[in-house]
Amino acid sequence: MAIGKANMSFSAETGSVMYEMGDTIACKEETLIRFIVNLINHTSGNLFVIASGIIFDVQYVEAGSHHEIKWDLRLKDIHRFGVDKNAYVRIEFHEDVVKAKYWGMAWRDHKSMRLLGNPIWISQEKG
Repeated sequence: MAIGKANMSFSAETGSVMYEMGDTIACKEETLIRFIVNLINHTSGNLFVIASGIIFDVQYVEAGSHHEIKWDLRLKDIHRFGVDKNAYVRIEFHEDVVKAKYWGMAWRDHKSMRLLGNPIWISQEKG
């Protein structure tokens, strides 16, 4: 979902296999998953990475016509938060309407949201 002129894509890959929003990645707990977000025609703001309902990471992004952001994650990283076996990762991009007064602060509410991604599901394989 996009508000305004901003747009994005959100995908993941394990080796040579690509996954899009709504897909399920069946993998072992140790499998490295690379997530890729492409922000297009966006304001400055914060990219929130949400793993099974928990804010996993926040990255500040300057305004621009295109930014590609990548990060790696394993299912075991999400399990540290007490999430059982299966999980999901989704993203939100919020314009920095309220400028942070201190380093490391990021504002997030319904008025600042510009992009909302559907989840990529992660299912733990047995074994």
